[in-house]
Amino acid sequence: MAYAIAQFDATDEAGNLLTDVTVEVRRESGGLQSVFADRDGTVPMGSRFTVANGRVEFYAPGNAYRIRLTKADYVRELRFFAIGLASESDMVIRNFRGEWAADETYRTFEMVTHNGLGFFVSTIEENLNNAPDATTPGSTAEWTFWQQEAPTGWKSVALMTVTGGTADAVTAIVEAGIDPASVVMYVINPVSANTGPVTINGVDLLAFDGLPLGAGYLQAGAPVLFEPVDSDYRLVLDHRFQILADAAQQSADAAAAAFEDLTSLWLGRFTNDAAASAAAGVVVGGQIYWNTTASAFRYWNGVAWADMPYATVADGFVTAAKVSNDAGERDAIRIKLGAAGAELEFTVSQVALLLADMNNQAQFLGPSGNRFADSFDTLTYVDVAGATHLNSATAGLLKPTVAISPRIATGTPTAPLGGTAANVNDNNPATNIVVSPGNITASPVGSRIVAKIDYGTSITITRIEAVGIAQSAGAGANFTTWYSTDNTNWTQLGTAGTSSATPSTFFNDGLVTARYIALVVIAADWTSFTVSVADLNGYGASSPNNLTVRSAVFTAASVPTKMKALINVREVEAATAGTDYTFECSRDAGANWTVMTLSERYSMPSGLRVVEAAETDVSGQPSGTSPRWRFKTLNNKNVELHDVFFYWS
Repeated sequence: MAYAIAQFDATDEAGNLLTDVTVEVRRESGGLQSVFADRDGTVPMGSRFTVANGRVEFYAPGNAYRIRLTKADYVRELRFFAIGLASESDMVIRNFRGEWAADETYRTFEMVTHNGLGFFVSTIEENLNNAPDATTPGSTAEWTFWQQEAPTGWKSVALMTVTGGTADAVTAIVEAGIDPASVVMYVINPVSANTGPVTINGVDLLAFDGLPLGAGYLQAGAPVLFEPVDSDYRLVLDHRFQILADAAQQSADAAAAAFEDLTSLWLGRFTNDAAASAAAGVVVGGQIYWNTTASAFRYWNGVAWADMPYATVADGFVTAAKVSNDAGERDAIRIKLGAAGAELEFTVSQVALLLADMNNQAQFLGPSGNRFADSFDTLTYVDVAGATHLNSATAGLLKPTVAISPRIATGTPTAPLGGTAANVNDNNPATNIVVSPGNITASPVGSRIVAKIDYGTSITITRIEAVGIAQSAGAGANFTTWYSTDNTNWTQLGTAGTSSATPSTFFNDGLVTARYIALVVIAADWTSFTVSVADLNGYGASSPNNLTVRSAVFTAASVPTKMKALINVREVEAATAGTDYTFECSRDAGANWTVMTLSERYSMPSGLRVVEAAETDVSGQPSGTSPRWRFKTLNNKNVELHDVFFYWS
C-alpha cells in the first residue's frame, strides 16, 4: 500500500536546527510505529532513527503521532502530529443500514439502499428525511451514489429478493437484467430468523470465517451483505464481528490509557536532579528520569530524587550486576530464566502474527524493527520473482504449484445424444462425436449429457477436460463438467463455458472422488443446432512440486549473530518438519544460508500447525546487515506456509 509522507526540520522551540538528532515515532493511541523510507513501504526504518542534517523525512500509515526529538540531554515532543490523507485517519467505515427509512437519522459514511438501488452513502452527520434520489440515481448534497447501471444491465452489487422456501432453505431471485456472473456482492432481507445452517437457492450461506451459520444469525427485516466465494456464499460481516471489534477496541483503549499513565511520569534524560526538576516544573511522586552522569534511573519519592531501587536476591538467580546493557550479562540473565524466557519469546511471536493478520499487513516490531511478522495478506516482503514452483493465488498463504498427472486412459465412454461412443475417449482429436438435436424425455429441458465415461470404480480425479468442443454457428450454448459416484446423483465441477463454431479445449480442476464424469451442454432450444466433441478426459491424482520461496531483503541496524523464527503451516498431506519442509536464514541477503532446527509445537483447531525454528547462530556467515528467510518443501509434499515471525539480534 502507499503511505503518507512526513517532512519537517528538527528544531528546538527557538527554531534552531538540531543536527545528529534521534527521532522516535509513537502513535498517540499508544505504541511505537515502524516507519519507512519509501512510499510503498518496502524499506523499513524502524521506530527510532538518527538524522544527521536535521531534515526529517519518513512515510507512515495515516494517524496522529507523538514524535520525540532527542539530542544529548535535550528532548522535544511534537504532539498530535497528523499524517495521512485525512490528517488523523485515512478512512472511516460506517455500518450498512439496509433500506432507507424516512424516520431514521443517518451518520456520515453510513450506507443504505433505496427502491432496489444501492449503495447510497450519507455525506452529512445528521441526515434525516432526505430521500436518496432513486428516480435518476446520482449524488446529491446528502448522498453519494456508489453504483451505476450500464446499458448492458451490469451491476457489481445486486439486491436478492426472497420469494419462498424456509428460514434455513431460502429461495430468492435477483433483479431482472443482472448477469449473476458479474455480481461481486449481494444484499438480502431475510423474512424470518434461521434455526441452523442456511442455503440460498441450494448454495450454502456461511459466516465470514467459513463456518455454517448458527441459529439466529439471520433476523427478519435485518438486511445482510454476502459475496460468492468459490462454490459458497460468505457473509461479509456478522454479529460476532462487531463483538470482536468492540472487545478489541476496549482492550486497545485500556492499553493506551495504561501506557499514557506510564509515559506521563517519564521526564527524559538529564545530567542531574536540578535539570530534571526544571523540566518537570512541578515534580510529583513517581516521576522518573535517566541520569546521564550516573547512568542510572532516578525517581521522585515525594520528598527528593532517589536512585531506582533494585531487588537483592540470592546469587544463582537474576542479580543487580546482571541487569545492564552488556551483551554477556544479558545472555547470563537469559540462561537463568531458562524455559520461561523461551516461552515468553514464543508468546511474543504469536502476538506479533496476530497483529499482522488483524491489520492485513506485515509488522516490524521491536526497538530497532528486528522482529518481523507477515501473514501474507500482501506479498510486499516476499520475493515472488525469485521463487520456484510458488502458487500465491490465494491471499494469506504460499503453497507449491501442482503437476497434473497424465490422463486416465481406462474407462467406458458413451455418447447419449448420438455419435460413435469410442470417439469420446480415444485421445484422438481427429475423431469426434456429433450431438444430434432433439429433446430427451427423461432429461430436464435445456440440460443434456452429451458425453460420459464410466471408470468402473470410484477413483481420484483432479481435472475434467473437454477437447475440441464446438457448436453450429449462432447456437450460444453453455457447457459444464460433472462427476458422480452412482450415475444418479451428479455434482458440477468448476464453472461453465461457452463454445463457438471454432473448436476449443475447456477444463475444470478440483480434487474429487468419482466413478463417472460427464460433459453437459445447456441450451434453450435443441431443435436447430449441433454440438461436436473430440474427447472427454479425466486426470488422476496430482503431485505437488517442490516449493522454494524466500523473503525480501530486510535491513538490520547492526550485524546479526542470531536468528529465530516461528511459522504456521498447513500440512495438507502428512509431513514432518525438517524432513519434508525446511526453514533457513541468512544475514548477507541470501548469498549464504543456515538451516534452522524445526520443532512442531502443536496444531490449532483451524488445522494450522505451529512450528518453531530454534535460535540459530549465524556468526559463521560472511558479515552482513541484510537478513532474509527461506522456506522449502521437499519430497513433493503439499505443505502450505501461512505465517512467518522472523527475529534477528
